[in-house]
Amino acid sequence: MGITGEKRSALRNSIWMFHEPRSYNYYTDEVSDEPESERRAASDRFFDKYFVNSEMDANWRQQLAKEWIGKEVWRSGQQLVEEKSNIILRLY
Repeated sequence: MGITGEKRSALRNSIWMFHEPRSYNYYTDEVSDEPESERRAASDRFFDKYFVNSEMDANWRQQLAKEWIGKEVWRSGQQLVEEKSNIILRLY
């Protein structure tokens, strides 16, 4: 996940977006249409690599895994703290 340090901070009204990885062609601005099985496998690999061993709260992570399938998940810094995600520890 790339979070380091002991005191991760954000503004209360900061906006955070989580989404499954997608194949994107930077030359044509097109998102590729992968078969569902390939998209899920890529998503699972990404989730395992970056989220499972992170400091993210395990319960919050499980909810995100259900919620982000095929869509973007948006949260404010305030919501991430209130939901006890352990992504943001201090608000400004």
